[in-house]
Amino acid sequence: MKYKRMFCWVRPEEKKELNETVNSRFLLAFAKNYEDFRKQIKKDDYLVISMTKISIGWNKINEFLK
Repeated sequence: MKYKRMFCWVRPEEKKELNETVNSRFLLAFAKNYEDFRKQIKKDDYLVISMTKISIGWNKINEFLK
């Protein structure tokens, strides 16, 4: 499968670092919150989730992934 974008749910301060690291090699999209993340995931997305965000919403993410 070929990914079309990196869909990220990260802290605001991590966005800059991701942009610099990816350096326009991938399309980046950022979710505002868990609900936004869940609703906007597409089949060909490469998902990036900050460990901080997972720790906050672990139960929600775990249920969603099941």
